[in-house]
Formats: sequence, structure tokens, C-alpha cells
Amino acid sequence: MGICASKGNDTTKATWGPENDTAPPEGKGKPTTRLLKAARFAKPYDYNPLDEETAELEYRRKDKLEPFQWSDISWIALFLCILKLPMYWPWKYFNKDLRRAYQGHLIHMKMCWLGMEKWAAVSAHIVSVVGLADKNYLGTHNIPHRDLPKHTRVKNRYLSKVYGYDFYVGECDYDSWISLENHINIDAFFEWLNAAYDLPKADGPQFHYDEFIKLLQRTYMRYGIYNGTPLPRDYDHTTEAAAIFWCTTGYGAMFMDRRPDGGYVSDLSHHENFPVRPGFAKYGGALHLSKDLKRVEKLVLHGKEYRPGDREWRGALYVFRSTGVSEAITKEHTLHAHFLWTGMVATLLREMHPNHPLRRFMSPFTINSLSITFGAKVTILGEGAILARNGGYTVEALDDVIRAQTSKWRMETYTEELRRRGMAGLSADAYPWGHFAEKLTAVYDRFISNYMSRYWPTDEAVRKDAGVQNFFKEWNGMFPKMHCPNPPPDKCESREVLKRFMNRFLFVVTAQHEQTGNTAEALMPFDAGFTSIRAGNGLHDLASMQPSKSNRIATQFIQALTSKHAPSLYRSNPRDVHQFFLADCPLSVTEKFMAELWELHGEINEFRQSHGIMIRQMAPPVLDPIDLKIAVTV
Repeated sequence: MGICASKGNDTTKATWGPENDTAPPEGKGKPTTRLLKAARFAKPYDYNPLDEETAELEYRRKDKLEPFQWSDISWIALFLCILKLPMYWPWKYFNKDLRRAYQGHLIHMKMCWLGMEKWAAVSAHIVSVVGLADKNYLGTHNIPHRDLPKHTRVKNRYLSKVYGYDFYVGECDYDSWISLENHINIDAFFEWLNAAYDLPKADGPQFHYDEFIKLLQRTYMRYGIYNGTPLPRDYDHTTEAAAIFWCTTGYGAMFMDRRPDGGYVSDLSHHENFPVRPGFAKYGGALHLSKDLKRVEKLVLHGKEYRPGDREWRGALYVFRSTGVSEAITKEHTLHAHFLWTGMVATLLREMHPNHPLRRFMSPFTINSLSITFGAKVTILGEGAILARNGGYTVEALDDVIRAQTSKWRMETYTEELRRRGMAGLSADAYPWGHFAEKLTAVYDRFISNYMSRYWPTDEAVRKDAGVQNFFKEWNGMFPKMHCPNPPPDKCESREVLKRFMNRFLFVVTAQHEQTGNTAEALMPFDAGFTSIRAGNGLHDLASMQPSKSNRIATQFIQALTSKHAPSLYRSNPRDVHQFFLADCPLSVTEKFMAELWELHGEINEFRQSHGIMIRQMAPPVLDPIDLKIAVTV
């Protein structure tokens, strides 16, 4: 894990090593370090303890545990755990990998016993806890050649129903070869499983904070597969400073727009139109910030305004942030990153000639992509799957959400998106996410330009490239255009269009996917936000809005899935990436790219330390090249 030092903290560890291969370029300076413990808080995320009265209200269950209900236990999943125990126990003393597998199996058993939501408890036997500690190294992946197994385009039943047309994505290729027959069997199993269990209800026993943190510490965190750090027991996530931090650096930063009057807003109010299931509260909210991004002007939720210090402010902020978690996971992460970008693009790239320069360039950035998209298909985006179960929407509303979020897709660089939203050119102090996102986009732009100068030196070279033209024609043909006013073009007329596509794809599979996939930072704080909102007793009682134990355990398991090891974007040896390119591509192209990534890492690290920001693995700004993964591999 990457760790960062803070003033007064002597316990440090280098941010590179054999486990992540992120050593600095030769002769490029000393090890940088990161904060080990969540002990220091400074601007803009101040440590503001809860006052005694509020703390008592918020954690009134701290001395009285709410026992689980026998009816919450998935006895089938628990029975399977018991049956599988002899597969690990006798052999754990002789093999390190089996010992790790045994530990993962015990975690699964404990989660089942504590009332893990039944669908998640059973599916965890397929998407195994045991496999969460597996390593994924870039060097183990294939370089394109003719003899590799080829994928098959397979219809996605759920998205085909939602879009009203046949939506296809490739499955079964060389990254994680599973035969089409087995894919069909796994797909059929999850289709049955998703229908076998009703969507979870909102009610049920709840965790109190200490019980929840202790559970994570004794399970996932001990196992080393959880990207999150417990915050101080009395840390208040509902201060004005914490709300601003979330909107300039956390999930809310991706939804920021400049208002016509010069102020700013993170607007998620469109979610107020979508109905939710009984027992859940509606999503929504729009947080308005001042022109200098230093003050919360108001939070508008369902037509009513709230401000810091109001009796219902804490509950209203919880609803707003939970909406942001839902929006990020559903749109930016699952629908856009996994399907409309990675799934469709990887499908078409792997249908190109293995020596085409576009396919070769994109190869390291698409490792595991089709196998992971298949996993998202059966477990995340489907009827009765994770988005339906862990959210509060009705079945019909989730379909409407998917169509609405598809309409927001655009093929533009992230810098172009920031300009369109009026968020470009801001300082790191004011808007850390956007500032460093622009810098990362610029690094990608120079890298792509250097590569393109070798194979597409002119616009004419792009227009005459049959492989490139066929790629865009197929992508446009496969795309759900009836729900998207800005689909990809059916022709690539210039170097600029090709570069825009390549740039945004790299940003999506690295920064966008990681920012939205690392839900630990949103879910670990316990009371900052969740994937759904329990109706509870109203906004004045935040504790009553917390999810049930069953739903929280299931969501933490899903979060642990996103913490699996994956190859980093930055590589100390540029040949790790360069080996995927054609032999006539100069090594200097990749060497310069890695050097610029290292410089960006240093700049981000300096910003973090100089501002005293509490940094943890994958903590905002989640744009550090040593933390970013090189592709959608989890």
C-alpha cells in the first residue's frame, strides 16, 4: 500500500517496492512517503469533533448492540461455507496461498453469520472472498498476436431491454479465457440468483460505529484487501469544511459546474424525480458554493434550503452525498467506464489486426477489460444485481436512471469537459480534483501526440487508415444512439479526433474508474454517505437514516472487490508498457511518458503534504500515477 508521511510522524514506508513496482526513474530523487495514520487534519478538511450532545444523538447505540435477526442469515451460503472448510483447513499449515485462502474463507463465514444480505452471501461463493488477495501483474498479460483466443460478441439482455435495441459486448478472449459455454452457464446462474432473492428491505438492525469499525479491522483490513482507514471516533463529516472538501476533491467534484453568477454548484437534483422502494428516502440535492469555493451558500433538497448549523443540515448533507455515491457508481463507473467505454472499445480493438498501431497502443490499457465487463454484466448491472440491490430505486426507476445517464456520454477529453462546465483553469487550492485532472490529461496528450507522430503524422494518414475508420464506424453502429445525443462519430476525419478519443479513454480507465470505484473513502466514514438512504425518522435524526447491518455488510464486501491488486499506471521500467507497442516505436516515447507521470506524482505528493491533507491509499486527489491502475482490471 502507498503510504505518505506527515510532519511529526516518524513511521514511514517507501511508496514503491516489489509489490507495486513504482520506484522512481533512475536518478530522479528520493523516496516520497505518505501518511500512515489518520491522526492529522488541516485545511481544507478540518478535524472538528462532534459536540457532546450531537455525539450522544449520533452514537446513541454505542453501549447497546442491536443483535442480528436469525431470518437475516443466508443458511444456504453458511452451509456451503461449512462444506468448503475442509478444503482449506488441513493444508493451511503447508502452503502460504492456501493459508490466505483459509483466512478469506473465514471472513466469508463470519459475514454470513452476521447476516450478510442473502444474494451477496451466495454470490460471494462465485465472486470469492478467497480470490481477493490474488495478484495481477502487467507482465503476465499477452501481447497481441494471431494465435490468441478470440472473443465472441454476446448480447447483454438487461441493457438491450433498457435501450430497446440489441446491445452487444465481447466476451471470452485471451485475458481470462473461459469458454463461451461456461460464460453462458455463469450468466444463467446469476440470472437465476438475481431473481431468486427479493430486493433487500430498508429496515433491520443497525451497526453502531465502534462495532462496524471493529468488524472491518478483524476481517478485510486484517486480510489486507481494504482501501480505507478508520477516522477518529468523534470526527464530524458534516461541517462546512468537510462538505466543501467533498465537492472539490471527493465524489462531488465530478459533478461541479460554474453558475452564471460566478458561484458553483454540485447539482444532483435530477435524482429527485426518480421513485424509490418503500422504506427508502428519495435521492437528490444541489450544494451551492461561493465564488471562491470557500463557503457553502446553501444545500437545496426537494425544494427546501439547508445551511450549516441548521437542525436538519446533517441529514440533508447525508442524502446529498449518498446521491453522489449512487451517481458515481452507476454512471461514471459502471455504465460509462465499464460498458460504453471499456467494454465496447476493447471489443472493437481486439477485432483489429494484432499489429495495428491503435490496437497495440491501447493494449496495456485494456488488460482484463472484457473479463471484467462480463463480471460487471452478471453482478452489477442487471435485474436484481448490485445496483438494484444496494440502491433504493424501484426497478423501473433504475431503468430510467440508466437511460438518463447514457444521454450524458460524450467523446471529449476531460479538460474539454471541465471547460464546458466552467471548471477549467482553477488552482489546486480551490479545486484539487479538476486542477490535477487537467495536468494528467496534458500528460496523456503529449504521450499520445508523440506516439501518433510515428504512425499518423497527418490528418490524411488518419483518413486513409482503414483500421481506424472501421473502428469508428463499428463503434458508432453499436452505440445506443437513440438515448445519446452525442454518440461517437462514424468517421475519424483528423488526428485531433483520434487523439481526443485516445486521451479520454486513458483518463476513463485510470482516473475516472479509480475515483468512482474506490468507495472505501465514501463508505468507511460510516455516516458520510451510502448507496441508499433509509427513510428513518427524518433529516433531524441522521442515525436513523443509516443502513441495516445486512445491507452494510453486503456493500462492504462489494467495496472489498474493488480493492484487489492491479498493475499501476506508473512503471519504474518503461519497457513494462512499451513491450505492447510495435517494434518500430521508439522507447523514448514511453520513457518520457513515465518521467512525466513521476513528476506529476511528486507535485501531487507535495501538494498533499504542504496542505496537511490526511492521505490514505487512493485518497483524494485520486490522480496520483502511482495509485492509479493502468486499466479496468477490477
